[in-house]
Amino acid sequence: MKIVNAFWEKRNLGVDVVEIILTSNNLENFDTFEQKLKNEFTDKYVVIKMPVGNLKVLHKLQDLGFYFMESLFTLEKNIENYSLPEKFQNLNNVAEPVIIPPEEYNSVIEKITHGMYSTDRIYLDPRLDDKMSRTRYVNWINDLREQKNTIMYETVLKSTKEPVGYGICIYDEEQKEMHSLLTGIYPPSQGKGLGGLVIHSPVLIALDKKCKTVKTAISSNNIKVFKKHMPFSFDLTSQQYVLRRFPKKGINNE
Repeated sequence: MKIVNAFWEKRNLGVDVVEIILTSNNLENFDTFEQKLKNEFTDKYVVIKMPVGNLKVLHKLQDLGFYFMESLFTLEKNIENYSLPEKFQNLNNVAEPVIIPPEEYNSVIEKITHGMYSTDRIYLDPRLDDKMSRTRYVNWINDLREQKNTIMYETVLKSTKEPVGYGICIYDEEQKEMHSLLTGIYPPSQGKGLGGLVIHSPVLIALDKKCKTVKTAISSNNIKVFKKHMPFSFDLTSQQYVLRRFPKKGINNE
């Protein structure tokens, strides 16, 4: 079990937030932890991530006031011998990722609009203000700006030099892995079949960095993006249930 003080969420919600990550072993020995949840963290907004498949524990958590919000899918692709699927052979001719330096992140942030992340669990939570979702992503980007291994990019059409979307990756030099944390298609480019361009950009950046794998995580609330990864032969490597519980006193945005 791992308990994390989620300070980045406190800025959004206005209360202390903890994120608890459970392992399969924790689920098998849940009784002790169940008592801990009953007696502790009641003044905090709590997020629990747990392996899928144990409905007994899932239902016990619901009895403790936790509400299911999403499943989180982890996808991975080995790119050591990478080649584009035949149907996407023209992508490299259509668009390319352009790296954005940290001092220019604000030019991207300005293009992130309310509703752009309408599948986010904060946006969808009926007890929260959906406008908090944009703030959440902006804060996340600003935190990542401070990390040396962060790479922000815009996917730009080669013909018009128009940016259609953006993304942020974390480069793990030691493991030779690229973690695609966040992607988004700008509103003027949505609904035009350009999602594959933005998804392909982290792969191109990873290839340039001589990475072995590209990893990402996708919410079950965002099945469209999940399906867009399938033609690129990403493998589903793990899945988690994600639940949340409000503090007893509530939060200011209710």
